[in-house]
Amino acid sequence: MISAGSRLLLLLLMGLMILSCKKDDDKNDPQPQPATKVVSFTYTQDELTVSFVAVTSEQADSVTWEFGDGNTGKGLTTNNAYSQAGSFAVTATAHFGSEKKTATQTIELSSTASASINSEQISVNEYKFTGTVTGATATRYVWDFGDGKIDSSTSATINHVFGKTGAFEVKLTVRTSRTSLSADTNITITELGFELVELTTTKGSMTIWLHPGTPKHRTNFLKLAGEGYYDGTTFHRVIPDFMNQGGDPNSKDSNPNNDGQGGPGYTIPAEIKPELRHIRGAVASARLGDNVNPQRNSSGSQFYIVANDNGAAHLNGQYTVFGQVIGGIETNDAINSVPRGAGDRPLDDVTMQAKIVRYTRAELQELFSFTP
Repeated sequence: MISAGSRLLLLLLMGLMILSCKKDDDKNDPQPQPATKVVSFTYTQDELTVSFVAVTSEQADSVTWEFGDGNTGKGLTTNNAYSQAGSFAVTATAHFGSEKKTATQTIELSSTASASINSEQISVNEYKFTGTVTGATATRYVWDFGDGKIDSSTSATINHVFGKTGAFEVKLTVRTSRTSLSADTNITITELGFELVELTTTKGSMTIWLHPGTPKHRTNFLKLAGEGYYDGTTFHRVIPDFMNQGGDPNSKDSNPNNDGQGGPGYTIPAEIKPELRHIRGAVASARLGDNVNPQRNSSGSQFYIVANDNGAAHLNGQYTVFGQVIGGIETNDAINSVPRGAGDRPLDDVTMQAKIVRYTRAELQELFSFTP
């Protein structure tokens, strides 16, 4: 039998054992720890502009950035435009009251955007160039053709006629919203093509050679033909055995009374050359009479084509002859024979379409028996 004293001692020992086990169990229980504030960041690249996004364990009072190129920024999200490719140590610092946490990453930037040139030969001295851009959005294409001519356009495609022979380095600079890209290609021109104008009328077609000795008239006629200015105009004045006159934009309307009075709003200085005569098929500029136009400046768009077999020698030295029909003279003859009404206007409209055509010297000789 256990005495009362022994029983009390036993109970005391058991209590101490239970208390000891409880303390040991407490060591293994999960306890809430003070939260550690952390920051990290992600980034995305668009060309050399990088977008950064900070990620924090709790809401930060502010985030500041060092982009590794000397630039800094603020905010949970921010952008930086790097001036060149390379490696950059980027640091994001999150501010939690007086406490700061930082994260650093080294980013590798490469210029992923690129430009290239595709060239397509149209004629012996004309090419169509197309700029292709990858990894960026182009806003403008600046072309240096290597022959002294530079052109700028929002279109990726452009045609260029080389005015001389030789080897040319064609350079393309592409402007984007954030940077510039470049590309180049080499073109060799061994011979020149010649620009002529082809008139297609309701009576057939004519091919017109433009005299280099009248450069102002030549340039203007090519410009208007290339712009479609003559398309839909008519030969509004036809005098048998003399000439056919056209090129007035007024001739496109339904009022015959204003024909012969229209134009592009300018005149061309006279380029009257004694060697350029009014032979059959000669193309010359109409103009106002000497009483109001003593300088004999030419109409901006109206022209006439001599239809007499023997020419019109009485006009030599008075009007600028700037071209010659070298193909399709029978079309001019057909126009000269149409029935006419008041003011020598054809009873049925003889309309025209004009376009620029190009031939080599050999083609001119073969197709038209014409030597420039």
